[in-house]
Amino acid sequence: MLRRDPAAQARLQALQDDVCGLELQLARKRSEMISLTNSLAPVSSLPPEVLAEIFIAGRHITSPFLPFPLLVSHVHRHWREVALQSPGLWTNIYIGDHSKSMALLDLYLKRSRTQPLDVEMTHTRASGFCENETSDIYISLFNMLARHAVRWRSFNFHVDLYSDSNNYQSWFSSFRNLSAPRLESLRLEYDGYADSPVKLEIFSAGAPLLSSVVLCGDALPFGFPSPSSVSSLELGPHEEDYWYSELHEVLVATRTLSKLVLHHHLRLQPLTSSQCPLPFEFPSLRSLEILPPKITKDPFRFEDTFNAIEAPNLDSLILDIAKDDKLSDLITAFGDRDLSTRFPRLSTLGLHLRNVPDDRLPELCDALPTVTRIISTHDNVRGLLNFLDATKSQPRWLDLVSVTILNRSYKFNFDLLCAVISSRLTAGHPIRRLEVPSSIAYEIPMDRLRWLREHVELRYCM
Repeated sequence: MLRRDPAAQARLQALQDDVCGLELQLARKRSEMISLTNSLAPVSSLPPEVLAEIFIAGRHITSPFLPFPLLVSHVHRHWREVALQSPGLWTNIYIGDHSKSMALLDLYLKRSRTQPLDVEMTHTRASGFCENETSDIYISLFNMLARHAVRWRSFNFHVDLYSDSNNYQSWFSSFRNLSAPRLESLRLEYDGYADSPVKLEIFSAGAPLLSSVVLCGDALPFGFPSPSSVSSLELGPHEEDYWYSELHEVLVATRTLSKLVLHHHLRLQPLTSSQCPLPFEFPSLRSLEILPPKITKDPFRFEDTFNAIEAPNLDSLILDIAKDDKLSDLITAFGDRDLSTRFPRLSTLGLHLRNVPDDRLPELCDALPTVTRIISTHDNVRGLLNFLDATKSQPRWLDLVSVTILNRSYKFNFDLLCAVISSRLTAGHPIRRLEVPSSIAYEIPMDRLRWLREHVELRYCM
């Protein structure tokens, strides 16, 4: 224990004050050294407007620690000043399940100023909050976003399993009478449970630029605005039995579509005998894509939907079929109506098939005889090439001029590939353009590579 000596204690206090002062000076000098060192780095010679453009270009980069805008704004003073004066850096807003969501949203909304916003929200069951807490948080988040709806460029919201549809409706209540004049893309995925369709009245004041819509899940909001402006539409409900009238409403209202993506368990079968399935006419439709469902336990129910589509200007048909029995059902549906009259201009066929028997390919060809380009991720590349070989059977797809093989097979048979191209050349039905994955380019033997370059336009794809 120190003895009492006022003079000594005063001297000690003075020395402590001197040390604090020196430490403060040292900290300032070190900060000055760091700033000077940073100023000597080549990146510091960039004009602020160039540095701002670099930051904005990197705003999509994800980090396990901090969002990219927060990361670059905490490097040093100059970067922070540039970041805070770059509203375009703060336009990508991601909202997850954590306690800081509201604070971050408020920060991004303020720093982005008047710039268009790209909003992504995700609600998962593993948030750590109880259902009531989560509902209150999301109501507040949606209310904050609603005040900036005039700035939205895209809105993406995904809810995982076990979420109550009543909460889902309450969250969107603040969007009911909004106007979204800049909104171009809307994606809503609801993986919860609903006993009946959840109809959401959103953007009733209009969204004139809305061009891309994705609606997936058990409860889908079919009340989205300005459907006549939508050019790209994806539909993928999980429980389809009660969706006939709602889907009919959506498809009828979007006759100007150029791209339509349907999950192949989607069914437009009438619910009662009094409901007659009407054809859906899409005079502007250029691309039709059929995807597998996220949940594959449901039986295949796409035939009625496919047979209801009329698209005289369809150019591209993409088939992503997971199992051979599903393809068989679809080919059976092909045979029910003449596809050459329904899709007279079809030229591109995408085959994303798995474990498909070779004996079904001729039926597919007969159903789609006008194909001039094939894009394949067919797991059985050998089977597809044998089917195209003009020496082994009657030549198929006589007008075929372009083949793209996207998948990376374990062993790519270049001899067979060259033999197929040679056989079709001899038969008078040459393949003029070939695209293969760039990952196998180095595996092509030099003699085969020279031969391919002499007889086709060879390209590489990712």
